Amino acid sequence: MTPNDPPRFRDLAAADAVVAAELLAGASPAPRRAPSAAAVGAAWSTPEAGFVAVDGSGLAALATVHLGPSIYTGDDWAHIEDFVVRGGDEEPLTGALLRHTLRALTARGFPQASIGMPTGQEWLAGEARAAGLVEELQYMGRDRLDEVSAVVPPGLAVRAAHDGDAARLSDLVGVFAREFGYPSAAHPATVTDYLGRHNTGCLIAEYGDEAAGFVATSTPFSLHYGGLSLMIDDLVVLPELRRRGIAAALVERALECASERGCTVARLWMQPEAPAARGFYAALGFTDFGQVLMLPTADGH
Repeated sequence: MTPNDPPRFRDLAAADAVVAAELLAGASPAPRRAPSAAAVGAAWSTPEAGFVAVDGSGLAALATVHLGPSIYTGDDWAHIEDFVVRGGDEEPLTGALLRHTLRALTARGFPQASIGMPTGQEWLAGEARAAGLVEELQYMGRDRLDEVSAVVPPGLAVRAAHDGDAARLSDLVGVFAREFGYPSAAHPATVTDYLGRHNTGCLIAEYGDEAAGFVATSTPFSLHYGGLSLMIDDLVVLPELRRRGIAAALVERALECASERGCTVARLWMQPEAPAARGFYAALGFTDFGQVLMLPTADGH
């Protein structure tokens, strides 16, 4: 078998960590920081970690997967977190591994799939679109998590959500879904399931006994960002309580919690035509990090 032979595909495993570090050294773009092999191996110890392409020269490409839980449904969507291809082989390997990854994720029953492309990885966009990924979203992110003001408006309390908050969180999800016309199957049972996941977090903001809003997060492991990162998945504040600093207090407390956990970066994605949201996050120190493409679901969402 030679390096030009068609690649074989298999699941990513913890044992691939050392060889993957060599592959990462020639990645485009270069990683922001290099995670340790031990940390990579621990993150890749689950069968859902991702997929690799192997040819006559060994490990040729890899795609890591973050199973992002949804507070709306309790289901996971599959986000391709890292896509690394051996230098010089981007064209023949990218499309093949990407198509294999999407087929495997669909076969495993994930209702949605997406791929993140940090700035400098535009070479991946063409193959992603050819594979059926559409709806370009904007990545924003923040590198420093330990420099936050954490200003909480008077009378507001921000704390970690627990199972006893499931009904109130479900109601808040419903408010957001109705406002923006998004489908939502959230109810207390799905929210309780979400809160019990190992890679989720949720902070709730309260005025007295009233739930004013929440921020829901997950913590993917990323080669590109050097370890665990904070993904801000959903941020909801009741319409009548907006513009009082509640959203900023929720995000900044989430950044503090992520820093305490050792996260290296915070990220989120949004529709590019959302200037108000973009301005809000820019004021909190978030900048452009790249783009995200989604695989449409059967109902077009």
